[in-house]
Amino acid sequence: MHFLFALILTVVVFILGLIFTSSGPVQMVEHWGTGFWDLLAFAMQMSLIVVTGYILANTPLIKGFLIRLSNFATSPGKAIILVTVVASLACLINYGFGLIVGALLSLHVAKRVPSVDYRILIAAAYSGFLLWHGGLSASIPLTIAQTITF
Repeated sequence: MHFLFALILTVVVFILGLIFTSSGPVQMVEHWGTGFWDLLAFAMQMSLIVVTGYILANTPLIKGFLIRLSNFATSPGKAIILVTVVASLACLINYGFGLIVGALLSLHVAKRVPSVDYRILIAAAYSGFLLWHGGLSASIPLTIAQTITF
């Protein structure tokens, strides 16, 4: 299904490119081919960030820390605040790490406080992304820093 959607969008963009630009069919195919392969380096970087964040967050040290942290959640309100704060701090370090830490902590907290609304808890885990872009792994500032020459 997803592949079909990608094919339909490709055809639509191809036709719109022929209509609204001065590019011919061969040039449009060249644009698509060169543009697609330029994204592979970025896609690999993002994949590595998420995979390494997952590996780090699943180490016994971090897992044990998250289990001990979940003991501070004694009510639904405290559970949501705890997950929000921890996920936000983890996202400042790295967004892949923060993504996994927020999800894992949510699991531990939900086991500790079964009355918490899990949907709100997951939203709290993702709220760390509000701080991610100011952290050490923010994409735009890192890209800008790579292009600045002194």
